[in-house]
Amino acid sequence: MFLLLLACTANTPQDSDSTAPVDSGEPTDSGDTGDSGDTGDTGEAFEPLAGFGTLSGDCGVLDDTEWDSSDPFLFANVLDLGEVQFTDQDLLDASQPILDEGNLNQSSLYSEIFAFEVMARCELATLLKTEGAVSYDNPDGKKTDLLLSVDDRKIGLSVARAFTYPPGTPMDSEGATTLLEKKLGDLPISQHNASDADEWERSILHIIAVDAQHGEIIAETWGGLDSSLRGDYGLMVTVTEGLDEELY
Repeated sequence: MFLLLLACTANTPQDSDSTAPVDSGEPTDSGDTGDSGDTGDTGEAFEPLAGFGTLSGDCGVLDDTEWDSSDPFLFANVLDLGEVQFTDQDLLDASQPILDEGNLNQSSLYSEIFAFEVMARCELATLLKTEGAVSYDNPDGKKTDLLLSVDDRKIGLSVARAFTYPPGTPMDSEGATTLLEKKLGDLPISQHNASDADEWERSILHIIAVDAQHGEIIAETWGGLDSSLRGDYGLMVTVTEGLDEELY
């Protein structure tokens, strides 16, 4: 999955709450969801749709194996943004509403956009509503970042960044646990807060990880979390490479 690097120091995790060649990437089928016992049937390899950056790893993997199960699942992939800085014009047309409408934390806007683009290019997700457009019973309560449709199912996508300051510092298991427990704890609150009109069927936490070590420790930590915390949620881990500073 990811290259595992050993982290020896305690760190503080940061989270969200080019014309580089347009390359659909080479399809890969890792078939590996770690040791957590989660569902994670990658099925047949799927070539990502065209977009900015090269996608590899788990792609085209969400199907009835996940939707018909009450078990959590984990999938992981890599998005290489290349060596030329992306611009807003490089984003998918489907991402423009997110860019135009913004979110509640502008520093995390591009991480949310690229989380959506991964879901759109790999899982054929469509955007139903941006963060500010979703209606809730309590407008001041917990919210999800994006409301998507995947396989004709409403999905609440919560996006977080796995990034440790200062840049280049590895993430340790304590930092990964803190990040996952916080974000996973918010998922049922936001889902229950959604109005009847915008109620979604399943929640997915999408972690945008600054490097392979961060992605690996997130996936490893997920497998050790209590099953009550993981619930029936999905975890998508996307490691970014290349000129990805704008995402963090």
